[in-house]
Amino acid sequence: MASQLEQYEEQYATSTADFTAKISKLSKVKRSTKRELLEQLQKHAEDLRELVGHMEVEGCVDPTLKPRVECYRTELERLEKELSSVSIKKKSSSVTIFPDYAYLHLK
Repeated sequence: MASQLEQYEEQYATSTADFTAKISKLSKVKRSTKRELLEQLQKHAEDLRELVGHMEVEGCVDPTLKPRVECYRTELERLEKELSSVSIKKKSSSVTIFPDYAYLHLK
């Protein structure tokens, strides 16, 4: 049977792939659907943070797992920066990102 961390890792891999796919869609969707996609991405980021939190608990239980968990935390931070970067680039298209929340302001 897979360890709890391995189950979290599988879920993380699936979730980050979906998150990355949605980020790439952001630049291609119509303005009217950007808000919805940004809200989905924000919720997705929250879910990923929670999942990494669970992984960190596993890392505390078994300190040998801590380096693996730190890699997931670092990757999540990179994904969040990517989302922020894409959102800020779209500022000229009226997308503004706020701490922990992405909003679309329609002109």
